[in-house]
Amino acid sequence: MIEALRSGSALQSVRDNAISKVDSAIWSQFQVADDWKVGHYAMAGPFTRDEVAAQESARKAHQEAIDDAVKQLTDEDEAVAFALDSANDELDATKGDVAAGRDYAPPSLIGLTPEQAKLVIDDPRFQEWVKNHPDAAKPLLDAAFDAGLLPEGSYREFIRGYWLRESLEDAGIDPSKWDPSRGTEFNSETITKVYEYYGQLFLDNPEMQWAGMANMIGPSFAGGFYDLAAMRDIAKAVKGPAGVMLPDEIEAMTRAVAGMSADELAYYEQKFLSMQKEIFEDQAPMHEAYLHGGTTEIDRMQRAGLIDSKSQNAWHLIDLGTEHDDPARIAAGNTKLLHREQFDIIADDYEEMRDRPVTGEAMTWMLTTVGTPSIPGAHAYPELYPEETSHPSGRYIPGEIIVETPFPEGNIADKHERWRLITEDTLPAYQELLADNPDKARRIVGSDFDARIDDQRLSNQFGNVLGRLIQDWEVKYRW
Repeated sequence: MIEALRSGSALQSVRDNAISKVDSAIWSQFQVADDWKVGHYAMAGPFTRDEVAAQESARKAHQEAIDDAVKQLTDEDEAVAFALDSANDELDATKGDVAAGRDYAPPSLIGLTPEQAKLVIDDPRFQEWVKNHPDAAKPLLDAAFDAGLLPEGSYREFIRGYWLRESLEDAGIDPSKWDPSRGTEFNSETITKVYEYYGQLFLDNPEMQWAGMANMIGPSFAGGFYDLAAMRDIAKAVKGPAGVMLPDEIEAMTRAVAGMSADELAYYEQKFLSMQKEIFEDQAPMHEAYLHGGTTEIDRMQRAGLIDSKSQNAWHLIDLGTEHDDPARIAAGNTKLLHREQFDIIADDYEEMRDRPVTGEAMTWMLTTVGTPSIPGAHAYPELYPEETSHPSGRYIPGEIIVETPFPEGNIADKHERWRLITEDTLPAYQELLADNPDKARRIVGSDFDARIDDQRLSNQFGNVLGRLIQDWEVKYRW
């Protein structure tokens, strides 16, 4: 605890440094806003063109210095908070030992042979101590694992639990209140906390672009499973424009969704909730480990078998990109994390939904039809890849009539078709926003998440969605 408190002096130092950078800008006659942004030159003109150019160059230099200082401040603040939290947890664990009459003190594992280390690790007293004192156990187990004294499996279970626990604690999530089987209403508070956690990761660490995208797209995902029953209502109301019958295949899809029972809707709701939890349990520990231990912790996770080399490489790209101010590397690393999410974590869930008897194909098709991404500039699947039908023009008229429908040619339950949408539209729209208007991206991520969910709920978009499905038909002639 004393060492953790002493680390506060380092925090004070970086705070003083950040304030000095702000003062320097102000003394140079620039305005500095509460969000650390350096504004215009405060003195009145007129100025020559060269003077204006010099002022802009100075403004950018002050902004760069302040940005660097704020990054140092954020990093140090997180480090001190983490150290204090660990110290408090260890203090509570020690109090528990005293109350229970436990006086076990673990031996060092360094210098032991693998056989001797195994005897210590297999000792029930040691295992109980690790369970009760994870923060004290981590440096001991890290050193032993790095020295090759720990079996991969035992360390893997420890480190998985350690970083997941830190993630849940940082997000303010009570794991006993996170149960997808109990539906959206029971889990509503946790749903919000998950996406707010992602958002804060991004706001504090802009290189964590996966987290920012997860927060920004989250209302589309969450807004859907809050209102799955609205899918049924939309399906009942869908029809072709005047004089046009729905194609047989589409008619069959809408009929299947319109007739879904409450139990079927509950299945899909629980599946989406479990997908959200799976993503958090995979991605949050990686982000937490990198945040507090850099690539050293990521490399340990890879050696322990928690992540593969592709994910390890993703974090090294992000780290190098941050160190060398290389946006391309940062983007590439985060894209690899996104690929892991889509192909390694939730691909099987989408496939299971699609393969569900009677309703699976229709329900996932309907999700593809009505889903609208909550990222500025991104498009719905049918807008990019619409289903087309062709009909002969007539006996004496050459060519054919092409009817472009507002329905999708494809299904997001297919990981390749989903990845096509992401890489050709959703991800580029997000990356363009980060590059061209980072302040807007931060405003969106920092805004009230529940309000953004309300905007995306199907019950609040019913008229717009239904209007698109009824009106957005286009007839073309192909000669």
